[in-house]
Amino acid sequence: MLSIIIVNYKTPGLLKDCVASLKETIKKTGYEIIVVDVASDGSTAEALAPLANDINLIELKENTGYSKAVNAGLRAAPIWKRSPTRLMNWLNLREMKPAKKILGSSARAFWD
Repeated sequence: MLSIIIVNYKTPGLLKDCVASLKETIKKTGYEIIVVDVASDGSTAEALAPLANDINLIELKENTGYSKAVNAGLRAAPIWKRSPTRLMNWLNLREMKPAKKILGSSARAFWD
């Protein structure tokens, strides 16, 4: 199963579009979407309400930073629940073969 972790900070409209696009695009693979809402004010839950039947929403009350938000999402992922030690070994990049890497991305929007 593919776990998609999205960190959101006060952009419920963009998040809603992102989740809708993922649901429309990913059809053949089992997946879950984990949304970590940083400094949550409730607007994210409202925005995701029509799409939220299979979204794991984690609301952090304060802005703890991107890394801690990603870690909160990882802890909610099924692979972490099954074997945190195994996941930590898998994440150890120094011991990984060159063909096995972690792919991450970041999208930012800037307005004038």
